[in-house]
Amino acid sequence: RLLVLASVTIGLGTPAALADAAAGQQITFVSPLIGHPVWLQARDAFLAKAKELGMQANWTGPQGVDIATMIQQIEGAMASGAKGIVTCALDPTAFDGVLADAKKANVPVVLTDCDSSTPDERLAFVGTIGTTFGSESGKKLADMTGGKANIVIMQGSLDAKIQNDIKEGFLQAIAAHPDMKVVATDADDSSVETAVSKFEALLRTHPETTVIYCVEASCAGAAATVAEEQGLLDKLTIFGTDDTAETLAGIRAGKIEISAAQAFPKMGSLAAQYLADHFNGKDLPSITDTGVIFITKDNVDTYLTGK
Repeated sequence: RLLVLASVTIGLGTPAALADAAAGQQITFVSPLIGHPVWLQARDAFLAKAKELGMQANWTGPQGVDIATMIQQIEGAMASGAKGIVTCALDPTAFDGVLADAKKANVPVVLTDCDSSTPDERLAFVGTIGTTFGSESGKKLADMTGGKANIVIMQGSLDAKIQNDIKEGFLQAIAAHPDMKVVATDADDSSVETAVSKFEALLRTHPETTVIYCVEASCAGAAATVAEEQGLLDKLTIFGTDDTAETLAGIRAGKIEISAAQAFPKMGSLAAQYLADHFNGKDLPSITDTGVIFITKDNVDTYLTGK
């Protein structure tokens, strides 16, 4: 199988930034999806903060979700001299071995979005607390629907821990409302094309659906496309996750009611900052929750000012 990989490297910052122990340190971010819009937000913030702090930052990852390749790239980055790693433990137990290897090699690892099953092996976690994110989304949806909904849930993967945590929190929140029911749960591999195909079938199989709840970023735009094709936009409430250009356009057009955005720029920036702080001997929090931002038509053009 041919793996198409890509990477970006950014050079050192200004001379004024080179006065501390972080100066010149090589750090690498291994993304789970190198070209996905939300991870590109993390990339831009990571590279900008690393440059500001005088570090040499690399960005790499597979084109599609491929945990084995991510682990190989982490190993390759350490072999190439990386003194710090940022990544996402999509399958927490699968990363146990490489995190242990990094710790033995004295290479600190900051995890984003998905935490490890062995927190002692990583330096820090910066990202979404899935159950909290899902719970807040469930409460928001209950307020929007008056506690009455027939819900289709779409994940990217049924095995992704962060998505399962979000779903768990969501289900716990809506459990307080007996008239909020999940009629189907499916996965779209974080692919718009797959999501469209799944929704075409799901909405025909479950005509009672009134809400589509997305637990990944590609879903909302696909749901809006199918709902429009099937003449269901007036019937369906589409609740997205994250702030891709397609989702924001759908919100502006009134096709997507709301999206719960994870703070990917904050994840990228803080990950670089935490590595620099570690190099300088500073104490760090083990877990930093980057929170949730609800985006609607009312704040779609201003919500970034709150990040």
